[in-house]
Amino acid sequence: MSYSNIYNIHECHKFKNCNSYKESLSDKNESAIFYYPNNVKVYIERCYFSEIYGRYGNVINRGSTFIKKTDFTYSNFENGFFYYPPESEIKIVSTAHYSFENVTFAYNKSKKGTILHIDDVKSDLKLTASFKNVEFIGNQAEKYGGVIYSAAGEDANLDYVEFSNCKYEKNDAELGKELFRINIS
Repeated sequence: MSYSNIYNIHECHKFKNCNSYKESLSDKNESAIFYYPNNVKVYIERCYFSEIYGRYGNVINRGSTFIKKTDFTYSNFENGFFYYPPESEIKIVSTAHYSFENVTFAYNKSKKGTILHIDDVKSDLKLTASFKNVEFIGNQAEKYGGVIYSAAGEDANLDYVEFSNCKYEKNDAELGKELFRINIS
């Protein structure tokens, strides 16, 4: 996907009136930005996402996601833009790779980990993530981790999460303005 403006998605979450469909909740209908099955490559470049609401933006699945020169602004996700669910919810065994380059996350809100929310992970899913020249500005979590929340266990396979030349400005949370990590054994 390239050169796209996407905004005002799932406003029912904003107004708390989302019970209009009868499907049971799943990753497929709770991923507000995008949902894709396992083992795919996703490329997003020069896009603008704004005022998007939901449980999460995307559940981390196996495969690769590359996001360049894209802005994510004024959105609200209960469990963050990119959500790595607890072991009990993971249905796959493989590797997930996320790459962010020249991306801006500004004025977004969440309960925990506004951009990256890693829950009680003790699975065989291996996560690698690279953030290069990424700006995190004015993001806010109600509880923990204005940018990142991690409750990964000691045996979690978070192979490689790298931040290089990133800017952090005015992010906020009750604990951990940028990062909150709790070690669950």
